[in-house]
Amino acid sequence: MGFIIIGIILLIVIIIVGLRRGWSDSDTSILCGIAVGIFLLLGFGLPGRDIGREFVGQTELVSFSDGMSVYGRGGLFYVRVDFKNSYSYYYEIDSDYKQTPQDKSYKQGTVTGNDVIIIEYENLETEVPALYVYHTGHVGNFWTFSIDRDKYEYVFRVPKGTILQQFQLDV
Repeated sequence: MGFIIIGIILLIVIIIVGLRRGWSDSDTSILCGIAVGIFLLLGFGLPGRDIGREFVGQTELVSFSDGMSVYGRGGLFYVRVDFKNSYSYYYEIDSDYKQTPQDKSYKQGTVTGNDVIIIEYENLETEVPALYVYHTGHVGNFWTFSIDRDKYEYVFRVPKGTILQQFQLDV
């Protein structure tokens, strides 16, 4: 934003100087266009301050089911991978619709994109299947808007054997 403000001030200065010195309208327009272009490019193009990787949250996974249960060597599958590069999972929630305190409610979550990592672990005794979300990117500051610099990374930790690694397509 600072670069854009400086660009506007410079634009006003160029117009005033051009009027006082008798510059032609085309010369003034060219200088104004160059100044505006440079400062817009700086204001929108430069990244802000890099924030690195911040932990956003963790969701404990229950299982994967989409109209049918899918079983693997380690039990239920925890993550489903679609052909559209989306990953579906279920997690437990509190719900007003439960009739007894022992009832459990589940909600489906979906993550879409290329920033997904799936890690299989072997220690079934101590680890709980979970989705970890991290935020990476840039924070805008006074000088820049830092457009399109934010992104999220998703890390699924699931028991070994729940990811189908060898399969056969019958055509």
